[in-house]
Amino acid sequence: VKNGDLVRLEHLQSKRNIHSHTQPAPVSKRHFQVTGYGENGTGDANDVWRLEVIGGKEGEVVNTVTSKLKYLHSHFHLYPEGVGSKQQQVTTYAHKDENNFFVMKKWNEEPPNNTDIDAVVDLVKNGDLVRLEHLQSKRNIHSHTQPAPVSKRHFQVTGYGENGTGDANDVWRLEVIGGKEGEVVNTVTSKLKFHHYFVKCVLTCSTKNLPKWGFEQGEVSCNPTTRDPNAMWNVEDNLFSKLPNSSVHDLAPSFFSRFIESHKVMLQGNSGLKPKEGEMTSKPWEWPINLRGQWFSAGDDKTRIYLLGNPVIWWANIVFLIIFLFIYSYSSLKSQRGVLESPEIT
Repeated sequence: VKNGDLVRLEHLQSKRNIHSHTQPAPVSKRHFQVTGYGENGTGDANDVWRLEVIGGKEGEVVNTVTSKLKYLHSHFHLYPEGVGSKQQQVTTYAHKDENNFFVMKKWNEEPPNNTDIDAVVDLVKNGDLVRLEHLQSKRNIHSHTQPAPVSKRHFQVTGYGENGTGDANDVWRLEVIGGKEGEVVNTVTSKLKFHHYFVKCVLTCSTKNLPKWGFEQGEVSCNPTTRDPNAMWNVEDNLFSKLPNSSVHDLAPSFFSRFIESHKVMLQGNSGLKPKEGEMTSKPWEWPINLRGQWFSAGDDKTRIYLLGNPVIWWANIVFLIIFLFIYSYSSLKSQRGVLESPEIT
């Protein structure tokens, strides 16, 4: 697929095309409505879209990447009653946290003792069968045929077992996307998929958030559609004393790449924040005048923390700013009209 191509976008499950016409959108009335239209991929001329690679050249090849920018995450809280199996929650989280660390093990044995100087280092390779053990809770990433909490056509993913011991549903086949059989997995650069060995689905992060019982973090599920673009993962850090230290200086992104990525992460993280019931909120226009601060966090029912400027300094600066603008405008007006200042009398 190249920049400038005319394409149709067919929904994989319903076999209907992404379609638009001149009917107004349901909420944004100045926009046009977008629907799913047709049967078995057959629609009409309003299903045709021209694809543009932003900043790209005509004919530039389009690469499919995931832009979720979130970490695989788990914590000790369980799924509530009535939501699949009442096992440990597995989510995605947009910020670095100690609950984002996992140990990758062979499916049928424990790793050797790191203090053994004679231990053989067995590198993880494309096609290996592995278990992902959550470092904090010692439970394995697990899936079964219970439906996922939000994406009901996917399967639930949980943390299961005790001290790294679970069952056969903890086994995943690791795939290096575009890699050869037996290719070694590299930190940062290898793009990975985790195929569940028995359920035949892929570990994926959906675009949906869990309800309040899941702290509104991202849903992790197992998708039977193995071509899911959201099922792409990579390893950001690898801590293993037997491996030589390596530098990622050659892989360091440019300033603009890091600038864009950091703003994507901030935008994605903040877009999911919603006020809780009974929570006092503030409008952006209230911040510069220090009328009401930004809500930061809360402890018990009597404790509230707001980001609020020092009122004396803040309001005094606003007054001085207004006085400066008035004097500057008055002086500029006199200068434009050619008014000369009278000489001082000494």
